[in-house]
Amino acid sequence: MKNSMKIIRFIVLSLHVALFGLSCEGPAGPPGPTGPQGEQGVEGQVGPQGPAGALLASDGLPGSVPMKAYSYFMNTSKVEDYSFGQILLRTTGTPGQFRVCRNSGATGTFNYVVYINGVRSTGTITGTGCSRIFDPGRGGDFIVSSRRATIFGAHSGDGVLNENYNIFGLAQL
Repeated sequence: MKNSMKIIRFIVLSLHVALFGLSCEGPAGPPGPTGPQGEQGVEGQVGPQGPAGALLASDGLPGSVPMKAYSYFMNTSKVEDYSFGQILLRTTGTPGQFRVCRNSGATGTFNYVVYINGVRSTGTITGTGCSRIFDPGRGGDFIVSSRRATIFGAHSGDGVLNENYNIFGLAQL
């Protein structure tokens, strides 16, 4: 009889839970122990071997020197300096215009060569001076070489009406 009563109570309680959404459970207990770790996945392929030593370092032969890489977005609507070792490009604040200048600490007179949209210009920079103004224009490009640095500039592609450039270069000093 006692077992029958337990079964009847269990059935009634189960019906209440099913019909009225009542819960007979108490508060949750602490979490159980973590299960065993699963199997290790398949190992991926080995990538290609990278260069040995410092990147952009020379091979050590006589006359070889390390190089530095530079990269900038040149907004010509602002007056800014973009350093490339011992020289720099200085924007004038007028869209499209820049000068080749000497970086602080550099000594002597520097020769420079500038190609603006394929047209070659040359000159020298003395003291703390700068070159004349260059203006590649909308969609223009340029190359500047001076004092162991070569700089490449191309229109930024931000819009056909702006005169901003992506510039990057390599310098040995």
